Amino acid sequence: MLHNLLDVFKFFQHAQLFYYIMLSNVVQFGWGAVQISHLSMITELVSYIWCINLRERKRVRGNKRVRERGSERQTDRQTETRQIETDRDRQRQTETDRDRQRQTETDRDRQSQIETDRGRQRQTETDRDRQRQTKTDRDRQRQTKTDRDRQRQTETDRDR
Repeated sequence: MLHNLLDVFKFFQHAQLFYYIMLSNVVQFGWGAVQISHLSMITELVSYIWCINLRERKRVRGNKRVRERGSERQTDRQTETRQIETDRDRQRQTETDRDRQRQTETDRDRQSQIETDRGRQRQTETDRDRQRQTKTDRDRQRQTKTDRDRQRQTETDRDR
């Protein structure tokens, strides 16, 4: 019986070896087939692209206007992009000019506000000085009046 088991084991080893050999053959043939199909596609793609290029070359050679139009379109696009860029630059410049003008206007407004505040302070100071002066003038007038009254009183007292 042990002999039979060894035979079975050897059979499975041979079967396993046969299985791996066949598997590697199938994988190698499949891989080669895929590579060949992809390489055959290269010629079709190149010929398709070559035909397109030949058609365009024939069309351009046959009609020079197409080339001129293409260059005109390209120059038109370039001029359009340049025009757009210059318009954007002008717009930015006008925005910065407006901002500067607004800033100078606000600076002028601040300066005029400061000057008016200083003028008001001067006016209030002069008004205070005038009030002080008038007060001192009144006090002097009162003093002189009282002095006169005293002199009169003393003169009347002497005369009596």
